[in-house]
Amino acid sequence: MRGFAVAGGRLLAATHKGEILCFAPQSELAGKPFILAETSKMGKSGEDKVSGPASAIADILRRDRLTGGFALVAEAPERGSAVALAAKTELSVLQLVADAVSCDALRANLLSTTAYHGSRIAVLPRDRLGDFPDYFANVIVADGAMDQAAMAGLYRVLHPYTGRLYIVGPSPNLASTLKAAGISETAKPVANGVVQISRGALPVGESEARAPFQMLWFGGPGPNRMADRHIINAPRPQGANGRVFVTGAHDVFAFDAFNGRELWSVPVGKACVREADAYAPPPGSLTTAVGMQAGDDVLRLDLGARVFVDLDARDGRVLHYYNLNTNAPGHVLDGPRTFEIPGSAAPTGKEATPAKGAAGGTVKPGPKPPQGRVKRSSFFVSVNLRVEGKSIS
Repeated sequence: MRGFAVAGGRLLAATHKGEILCFAPQSELAGKPFILAETSKMGKSGEDKVSGPASAIADILRRDRLTGGFALVAEAPERGSAVALAAKTELSVLQLVADAVSCDALRANLLSTTAYHGSRIAVLPRDRLGDFPDYFANVIVADGAMDQAAMAGLYRVLHPYTGRLYIVGPSPNLASTLKAAGISETAKPVANGVVQISRGALPVGESEARAPFQMLWFGGPGPNRMADRHIINAPRPQGANGRVFVTGAHDVFAFDAFNGRELWSVPVGKACVREADAYAPPPGSLTTAVGMQAGDDVLRLDLGARVFVDLDARDGRVLHYYNLNTNAPGHVLDGPRTFEIPGSAAPTGKEATPAKGAAGGTVKPGPKPPQGRVKRSSFFVSVNLRVEGKSIS
């Protein structure tokens, strides 16, 4: 057995084979136990069953690589937005409906027509919106007829930085509704009958931490991947643009700061480990560690030995690799000098204007790298300037 749960006077058990067994009192059984067979009428993806504005929204999200996380659908379920998002993206979808009776009806319909209920789509009454944590929803689909109060409630849970709010259907008073709800972002049409609002960064006052504090999310990545907690000088997590970057024992990974979803991970051997002899004094010291510098769009890793890697902060792709090991001689900048930077493929040299009292010079591109070397379009230039015998950088 993998786990147990109790609900409605029944015992639910999950087995190691993926089965779910339900046990009930003998008095409630009408006969022999029965097996709930697969009743889905939709294929594994279900993409052939979705169309219209709902399908257009899913296509836009796929184009913009915003297919993971959580989606909140607050429009009529008959429009099919929840099914479209589940079928064409990797979003976990929450569908809001009017009341408990509507919940039961929609759940039964999803069970009989799709394979998504319970695994990809959850159905909840609309009055549960106030229970949701701030900023958790990466995508929200709303009805254009919503009033100011409903729109403000949805915007409260919309993810900053990358959150998308899609308004479907006629909305003649949209501008005034958004203004009354405190939404300053511009709405723009993106498909027939669909308007998109992209949420930006939190305003200064709202982005500052303030009491009282409460847990926003929990979970992952687990102790097997994290660095030893006894390493007292391990690299600290860094955050930027709604993401949190963490150095594990043999990985570097990124999380969504607002809902805890793991965005990506990159294997880095001995990223932050403690060797056997590190148990000797001083306690808790480490022998290997990867340094990080987080930016809005780029995460720069310092792998040691003057080797750096730039990763795309959105998905962890390698953007640039820098190896600063060089045997080039040092120079004294007692006058204008010209330096060559190996590896540049196009002339982009610019003459530097010296500051008052400092030496100046020109950096010009060097020869094309030989066959087999990596072509690089960006470089670190490490310079130590001395003016009147004093180091200034």
